Amino acid sequence: MVLDGLVSSESPVTSGVPQGTVLGPLLFLVYVDDLPTRVSSTVWMFADDCLLYREVHSVQDTKRLQDDLDSLQAREHDWLMEFNPSECEAITFTKKTKPVHTK
Repeated sequence: MVLDGLVSSESPVTSGVPQGTVLGPLLFLVYVDDLPTRVSSTVWMFADDCLLYREVHSVQDTKRLQDDLDSLQAREHDWLMEFNPSECEAITFTKKTKPVHTK
């Protein structure tokens, strides 16, 4: 990079895409485009974010959701990617007085 006539030193880039680039969201979409077909839960994708959710009415629904999360973790490993745990969250919304819990 050149700024005011000064040249910065070169550094090898071993992985990743710089923040704020047009290429970042494009590469994300290439990597995750087939994700909705790989899980039984609902998937919403926007820019470089992904939301996976399922309505839980039974213990079997919780198992299916966990199976989808396990599938995503296996896919992450296969594609040599890593989820950022600090940006992952689990949120529960319910009006039930006795929500479904896993065993």
